[in-house]
Amino acid sequence: MSVAIEKQEASSDQRSRRSGGREARRAMRAAPLADDIRPVRAGLEGGSYGPLSQNDQERIHEAVLTLLETVASPTPFPPASRR
Repeated sequence: MSVAIEKQEASSDQRSRRSGGREARRAMRAAPLADDIRPVRAGLEGGSYGPLSQNDQERIHEAVLTLLETVASPTPFPPASRR
């Protein structure tokens, strides 16, 4: 019978103790990432991502301007004219 009481007391002790907490979570977020999981490492060159070529970007820009000329309202809306 005493073994059952000891197990019950041990399980209630485990429930009363809390793991982690707000400060522990904040410390984990503030800690630097390990070198093997960093998204950007020293020496990597940025700014080379280009999903569209320059020609494609210009074609899209021209299409948008054409669309605005043909579909847009000739009079500006009051919020747009306050600039």
